[in-house]
Amino acid sequence: MGGVGKTTLAKACYQRVISTVEGIKYHFVGDINQRDAMETRMEEMITKLYSTLLSESNLTYDNLLFDERKRRLSHLRVFLVFDDVENLSQIERLLLGNHLSSTHLFAPGSRIILTTRNKMVVGNVGAKIYHVDCLSHIESLQLFQLHAFGESRPSDDLMGLSSRAVSYCQGCPLAIKVVGGALIGKSRDYWVSFLSDMRQIPTPEIRHVLMRSYNALGGKEIQSLFLDIACFFYGTNKSLVTKYSPAYHLLEVLIDKSLCTCVVERTRERIQVHALLRELAWSIVNDESIKLENPTRLNNLGDIQKLLTKKSLPSLQSQCPKVTRCPEIDSRELMILDLEQTPVRALPLAIYNIKEGGCLSLSGRHITCFPAISTSLDLLGLTFTLITEMNCYDDHQLGSLPRFSALELVANLQLKSLPKHLWSMVSRSLLIHYCPSIETLPEIFHPVTAIVELDQLTDLELPNNKRLKFLPCDIHKLAKLSYLNLSSCTKIKFLPELPPSLLTLCVSGCTLLQALPSNADKLRFKDLYFEDCPQLDPDLPQQVMLNFYDLAASDLHPKVFKHCNTIIIILSFKISIGGKLILKTLFMKTSLYYWF
Repeated sequence: MGGVGKTTLAKACYQRVISTVEGIKYHFVGDINQRDAMETRMEEMITKLYSTLLSESNLTYDNLLFDERKRRLSHLRVFLVFDDVENLSQIERLLLGNHLSSTHLFAPGSRIILTTRNKMVVGNVGAKIYHVDCLSHIESLQLFQLHAFGESRPSDDLMGLSSRAVSYCQGCPLAIKVVGGALIGKSRDYWVSFLSDMRQIPTPEIRHVLMRSYNALGGKEIQSLFLDIACFFYGTNKSLVTKYSPAYHLLEVLIDKSLCTCVVERTRERIQVHALLRELAWSIVNDESIKLENPTRLNNLGDIQKLLTKKSLPSLQSQCPKVTRCPEIDSRELMILDLEQTPVRALPLAIYNIKEGGCLSLSGRHITCFPAISTSLDLLGLTFTLITEMNCYDDHQLGSLPRFSALELVANLQLKSLPKHLWSMVSRSLLIHYCPSIETLPEIFHPVTAIVELDQLTDLELPNNKRLKFLPCDIHKLAKLSYLNLSSCTKIKFLPELPPSLLTLCVSGCTLLQALPSNADKLRFKDLYFEDCPQLDPDLPQQVMLNFYDLAASDLHPKVFKHCNTIIIILSFKISIGGKLILKTLFMKTSLYYWF
């Protein structure tokens, strides 16, 4: 991402080297990508580089490749910085046709530093990559105060606004400098107005730098994917992007160009986008959609209301904390309805218009009784939703029940029970996290052969449910279940038989758990997490294949592994004794090794 400090860091490194190291030739080549757009400027840049290295003031681009000059270069030890490189061809031109990984253009001991937004530039040449992280909150405040107040001490009320400004910049040095410089010497009222307006439109300097990253994408398809992700899909599962975006195959390109990141959380991958890039995306969208005849994406309530009468509206996503009533939506093509953190007093009838395979998010809402939706959805999100009951489906026949590929219930503090047909409603992934009033899960009443969708459930997550005591005794019928998370379910003492397909079991923090399931010796675990389980029977079955993590939190004895003759890997962990001695332990097969 532009503005994070890559060039600044490279310049600091360059100045330090040239002031302390003798016997080298050095040169800083800046703004390569911008100059590459103009052929004559690129040639001038290359000519200047080698004029400096060879100490020839009359050197021209046409006579660079004379053998005598190449021989002289091969005896020079150089230190070069190539700033803002976009592709390998630019490097090869700067190196007179030589590839970065195999160049013999300069003498041994030469060093080249590249700065780039695209890690693919150096990914295949064996280069050492240093990722420039954003500033911490404290570092951001220090930099901001330097530019906003200089040597003066800020007043207490401006200190509070400083924290707000820094939070907006999210560790981006460029943004911090620009915003701090814009506020220096201004009144408190100006600060409040500026920070409020800044949420609407990025300042010109920030937008100019970030727009370079956007324009460098080149094609409409990948630019559209970036806008989709930055406007709607940030923070969601990567699988959601691959399902709903026709250009999902270009996602890795955006990641390589640092326009988004993919964060791995256990078995899931979530897409993250820097706040400045999200605001840039909305700024671009707003500019493109000034004429509403053919808008692409909307987040302005007035624009949305003008379009709600159209019959082809594909999606509506909102996060409007002041909206109390959702207008009627008469579209039959609605695929996504996201009312997250939108305190509308009544659910809109539009929830019944979502097409099959669409998504509905009611996260952050207060719902007394969940509505009986008949449409089959890909995702139903109920994160931080205040909901007291979901039994509206209890009287339904199996054939009339909706199907949810993924159901997420997170931090539902009042929900005490789940629909008795729950297992026939969720086909792929069920997440029930921190629902402290739920004591039991519904049983699997029906034969698995009568519930086709049940065969497809792969993920079951039930962490931090403090009252949950039992799992359904027929859970072994979930034939494709591969991931089961019961971490911090402190009331569970025993586990029923689990399906043979299970690869990952998380029972960390299950302080009353006394034993693994009776069929554990028939399971072929890939990952088993059981730290902080003091009551757990220490004898593991003979045939279990395991990876262990975070064992430092467990009071495990080596006898735990005495029967395990097929352990593949147990990762090392550290134990500190008295703050001095570090014990690293590694179990392999049936042997135990210690290193001090």
